[in-house]
Amino acid sequence: VERFLGTVVGAIAGAGAAYLHSRWPQFGGLILCTTVALVAFLAAVRPTLKVAPVTVVIMLIGTTTHIDPLTAAFYRVIEITLGSLVGVAATLLIFPARAHGAVVARVQEIGALNAELLTHYVRVLRGQPTTLSTADQYDANRAAMAKLQTALSEADRETASHLSLRSAPEALPRTLWRQRNDIVMIGRALAQPVAIPALAEPAAAMIEAATAFLTQAIGLISAGPRPDRLALAEAHAKFQATIETLRHEGALRALAFDDAARVFGLVFAVENLHANLGDLADRLEEHQGIGD
Repeated sequence: VERFLGTVVGAIAGAGAAYLHSRWPQFGGLILCTTVALVAFLAAVRPTLKVAPVTVVIMLIGTTTHIDPLTAAFYRVIEITLGSLVGVAATLLIFPARAHGAVVARVQEIGALNAELLTHYVRVLRGQPTTLSTADQYDANRAAMAKLQTALSEADRETASHLSLRSAPEALPRTLWRQRNDIVMIGRALAQPVAIPALAEPAAAMIEAATAFLTQAIGLISAGPRPDRLALAEAHAKFQATIETLRHEGALRALAFDDAARVFGLVFAVENLHANLGDLADRLEEHQGIGD
């Protein structure tokens, strides 16, 4: 509709300019510049008419001498109308509602990247070998997040145009970004071995449970089963109990400043990850409800 309206306005302005050009061909450049400038200003005020300046240029440059300006304007409008109808038909019949599939693919990709990072940190905490490059993983995550944002914008346009009834929650990208930040913080805290060996295994068990929960939660976007919140809650409770035990024993007070910063950073990041995983599951359950 916007393209049709812009074409009509541009065709009318172009027809008038073509008529003036046929009367005073020596002022062709001035007529072209003035008309395009006026229509461009109109398009700046009304962005829905952004096609109008292009139509004016086509009318002035492409109009042949054996067709009068009004006939040329009519043909131009008919061409755009037919093209718009073909485009709408192709969208409805050949390429229907494809952006939602891209959203699902991007969310699954991000979930897989985050799960690989968390598994890597579990292995680090348990002293097991790992060859994962965290820097490459972070870059891939950032690129996937950018693709997700593009896919979400396209999905929103499809939903607004009634081409699809599926729509991802607006908070989903923010939730995924917060998870990425939590994982980065865990990586920084584990740049050196944990200063309190007794904390390593409970932290590994908690992150391992978080990885399983994340994988299950991501499955919600493709109508998978709801994740096991109880298993995550149990691992979180054991992790918190370990922290309380260490605090009562005074193990935290005996740490050097840098070691304490890494321990508290690890605890803070894991706690944040736990909260954000619950938020992710809530958002994806909302998405699943919309799909149902």
